[in-house]
Amino acid sequence: SPVRSALAFSMARSRAIARNARWLWTTSMPSRADYREEAEQYLIPDLRKMNEIAKQAGAKFAVASFACPDIYNLPYLERAWFRGQFFFNQQPRTEFDDYALAAEGFNEACRKFCESESALYIPVAENLKGGIALYVDITHMHIPGMKKKAQIIADNLKSPILESLKNLAQP
Repeated sequence: SPVRSALAFSMARSRAIARNARWLWTTSMPSRADYREEAEQYLIPDLRKMNEIAKQAGAKFAVASFACPDIYNLPYLERAWFRGQFFFNQQPRTEFDDYALAAEGFNEACRKFCESESALYIPVAENLKGGIALYVDITHMHIPGMKKKAQIIADNLKSPILESLKNLAQP
């Protein structure tokens, strides 16, 4: 209805509602499922192409999940700092919480893709939880975050690489 649309538009422009009444805010914003569906529509086809190229080359394709600060489990001041650092100028207004939700939707789509296409899924986001000690901002990491991310990737690739080398060594 026009009234509901106008109300949703007003709510989507309100920083106060976005930050202080998430339960109300989420009624007018995309859900994790919406973000997942968008990733499946626009990103997964390209991952599928890259996976096919890797298979043709005899390689295994890997996708790492997208990590960002763990907004829901941070102390109040860290949460406020990250929310203050986030700026994405669009209408409707987008907040860091929405960015994190979009990342979760993307990760779900990637995990599903990897399961169905026999690609390797590297759970970086699932294992790189934290705040200011690991992240410079919503995306970039301090050295400890980079080291931890590299270790997660190495731990997840070690076994497939060893298996591949073992298969190459056999006549």
